[in-house]
Amino acid sequence: MKRTRLKRKRPLKAKSPKRALTDALDCLLRQVVVLRDRDCVACKAGAKPGRGGGLEVAHILPKGQWPNLRYNLANVRLLCHRCHFHRAHKDPFFWFNVVGHAHMQELRFRARTLKKPDRKLEKIMLEQEIERYMGGKA
Repeated sequence: MKRTRLKRKRPLKAKSPKRALTDALDCLLRQVVVLRDRDCVACKAGAKPGRGGGLEVAHILPKGQWPNLRYNLANVRLLCHRCHFHRAHKDPFFWFNVVGHAHMQELRFRARTLKKPDRKLEKIMLEQEIERYMGGKA
């Protein structure tokens, strides 16, 4: 039986250069955080088999409210799905228990004082961090 290809009602849009850079930065950020933390920082659960491994990059201060800290490594930690969505998003004191009060104060200070970062420089910085954690093997 011959299969016919379905036609889309609307063709797929090409990604804008800004969106392509954001996607690349998100991918690099995940790689750095996985290399740095390796396991869930809250419950110490390791990666599970399968796509993604069940570990997620979680922002301490939300990236929607604090876009200047989106790719700041001090603002991200690796959490398992359960800790990310059932604890970090619902318990207002979760991050104080995980990273401590002093770290939270430092992040809030950075959030208020940082200027809008250059995305291309952030990409270079994340690539250097990957090389550092890989020991120059990347």
